[in-house]
Amino acid sequence: MNKACLGYLRVFSFVWIGCLVIFIGVYLFVLAPQQKILKELKQQIADKSSMYDQHKDMITEKNKAALLKDVEDLAGKVKLFTIRPDETANLALDISQRAKEHKVTAFSMNAVSVKEGQGVIPDCNDIAEVGMTVSFISSFNQFATFVNAMERSRPVVFIDKFNINRNQTDMSGHGSNIGLTVFLKK
Repeated sequence: MNKACLGYLRVFSFVWIGCLVIFIGVYLFVLAPQQKILKELKQQIADKSSMYDQHKDMITEKNKAALLKDVEDLAGKVKLFTIRPDETANLALDISQRAKEHKVTAFSMNAVSVKEGQGVIPDCNDIAEVGMTVSFISSFNQFATFVNAMERSRPVVFIDKFNINRNQTDMSGHGSNIGLTVFLKK
């Protein structure tokens, strides 16, 4: 082999050895740590994914139980606000009993006829409104305590409107009319 070929071979060898050293250096200092980090990230993702699946299953069961309990609580709360159709007579007796307790006189109560579509609550299939008119004679203080008692009653009685007619002869008793609404569970 001649000297020129040997020179080319040496340069070619040094270039290849240099490239090999650079490649090994890049692999050791750049690619190997990235692969290690990638492997760790894959492991973390797998751990988090399995934890997520476990929690999803647990939460689903817990949510079902919690939602069932919430529905039962809400059904109990609905009972506080509504009466069943067979309890309307008891409601009338309760209102008249409160009237006696507050010493109102000339007490009368009438059910209001509900026009088509008025007693129906939109988007509510289980509850309807029932209206009543209560008339009596009382002093202002008796009226206020009677209304206060009606507002605190169970089931909830809504006072839609009221009218007080002042007695012109003496101030002992004024005529009062109250429009009430109760919710009826169908």
